[in-house]
Amino acid sequence: MSGEKTQVVRVAAWPGRPGCLAIGLLGGQAGSGECTYDVHCVPCIFPAQGAPWAAASDDLSEAYPHLSVAFPEPCVRIAVLPPHSTAAAATAVNGCNPSSPRGAVVGLSERGKLYCGEILLVAGVSTFAVNAPLEALMFVTTGTRPTLQFCSVAALAALDPLADEVWEERVAAAAWPFAEPRPVERGARLVAAVPGHPKVVLQMPRGNLEAFEPRPLVLLQVPPLAQGRVYTSLS
Repeated sequence: MSGEKTQVVRVAAWPGRPGCLAIGLLGGQAGSGECTYDVHCVPCIFPAQGAPWAAASDDLSEAYPHLSVAFPEPCVRIAVLPPHSTAAAATAVNGCNPSSPRGAVVGLSERGKLYCGEILLVAGVSTFAVNAPLEALMFVTTGTRPTLQFCSVAALAALDPLADEVWEERVAAAAWPFAEPRPVERGARLVAAVPGHPKVVLQMPRGNLEAFEPRPLVLLQVPPLAQGRVYTSLS
């Protein structure tokens, strides 16, 4: 980020680090079409007021994560998945830097292909969102019968890129047994997912917004609340 020209692909929240942003930078494109991205965790407030990033980067390089990921094709949107207890296994399968097992990176290409590192998850996606506290990846498929689908972050970390599987089998392996796809209106787009809450917001083709709580996300939220005896939040 010093003096070289870089293309910022995406700016989003970094899971598990309040007050920090995940900034995705396009690193370059190989001859095979593979694109590399550098994802930096940047604090919103620098240690010294008014200190530029170039001056603070040396001090922050050890304290804040940095991921390197290679997608098979350019992705117009990327997001960082929250780290999980299986992060050690994730370094071998999600395209992350082995020296920085701090999470995985998903990307959506212009052709509607959703990747987790080098792994093709779904061919035919319009939008996606990540609910970091619930460790859930959600996306809306395209086609004549679009659906809102849900995947487990832990299951995504366990996917094998060398396995001879079609993307439908990979999505089925990464979904919870209770997470049935929810049919949505054709042309609907996933606008937002409320962190730590089962509510999602979809934009319909006519422009109106619809907020609802899908059953899979509700089932993910109930166990920790029940174990903590926070019964008022279950109503």
